[in-house]
Amino acid sequence: MEYPIISVIVPVYNVEKFLRRCIDSILTQSFTDFELLLIDDGSKDNSSEICDEYAKKDNRIKVFHKENGGVSSARNLGLDKARGEWVCFCDADDSIEDDTFLCLYNYIKDFDADIISYPAFYEYENKILFQEFCYCNSPAKLLKEIFKVKRNEVWSSLIRREIIGLDRFPTDVKIGEDIIFLCKVYKKCMKGIISDKGCYNYYDRTDSAMCKIRCSNKQIQIDKSIISHVNEILLDRKDILIDFIYTYCRDFVKRNLKQKLYRSILNDVLSECGINDIFNSHLSCKKKVVVYACKLLVHNK
Repeated sequence: MEYPIISVIVPVYNVEKFLRRCIDSILTQSFTDFELLLIDDGSKDNSSEICDEYAKKDNRIKVFHKENGGVSSARNLGLDKARGEWVCFCDADDSIEDDTFLCLYNYIKDFDADIISYPAFYEYENKILFQEFCYCNSPAKLLKEIFKVKRNEVWSSLIRREIIGLDRFPTDVKIGEDIIFLCKVYKKCMKGIISDKGCYNYYDRTDSAMCKIRCSNKQIQIDKSIISHVNEILLDRKDILIDFIYTYCRDFVKRNLKQKLYRSILNDVLSECGINDIFNSHLSCKKKVVVYACKLLVHNK
């Protein structure tokens, strides 16, 4: 039995208005050697029927209906069922440009890699997060480039299924599960590609979970929970953790320096990072100064 090159996992929950756009964008890919796993997470609208309708038309589509358990449990079921050599994720209210899989597959053929990060278009801001091509032949370089473009979302990444192994998304975390899962994966990636081709279209709905969270006071508690998980996962990989720490410090300096509430989060970020860790790290002198300045800031708060 032949297995597909790519498994596309799409969690589906009450997205009847957007689901066809998502599925069509995948089915019209110029690269056709893939399977599409639609994981119906107990939808209460017509999403379930739409999934079954498409499955009858295209044998590359497999539909799995389950009780509602959240996006992490749906993605985990998709990982359990995936047969492809490579895995990618797409949210049911987003879409993928039609040459994306072909572009990524060409890179797969030309380079030995464990993960490929590709560009994303943020519709609500009308801007594309463009990336220059970069082949990373070491974990340190890979993480440096990934955190540089701030790829904290599991969508817009193509991951070798063998690298994922038995790792799964945390089902006890409602927001931030992407970065927690990705940190587990990043630890095992030896080589990677930052792609300049392909495009994931991200649409931020006003009623989406992320929009509601960003507009609530729960964001700080969520950030602290994410940081706690990341620190635990990367504790034995200080070389990777220091890149994560710098990324957060950089963003803090740029946007949150005057917001005292975020200083407690910064303190959590830096809790596993000592002065020697900073100065003995692979960071440039400029980056070390940023992290050290943040360390002094939270120490003297």
